[in-house]
Amino acid sequence: MAIGSLILGILAILVSFIPFLNWIGIPVAIAGIVFGAIGGKKLKEQGSSGGIATAGLVLSIIALVLAVLWTLMCGACAACATAPLMF
Repeated sequence: MAIGSLILGILAILVSFIPFLNWIGIPVAIAGIVFGAIGGKKLKEQGSSGGIATAGLVLSIIALVLAVLWTLMCGACAACATAPLMF
């Protein structure tokens, strides 16, 4: 679960920077957050270090914020581009 969270976090960050595909990063980042939380909890129960799970969790949270911001900014630009000029 921890490695899955790390992979999903990296993938979500990469996808969040691709224009018009950044919305795909939102569900990927959410899945990474869930996997990181579950993986970290399981690793702590086993008594081992949860560093990879924490890294995946942090990357997924950053990717979620980036993907949401980019999606909102692209939506705002599209709305402004289609608005009639007011002269």
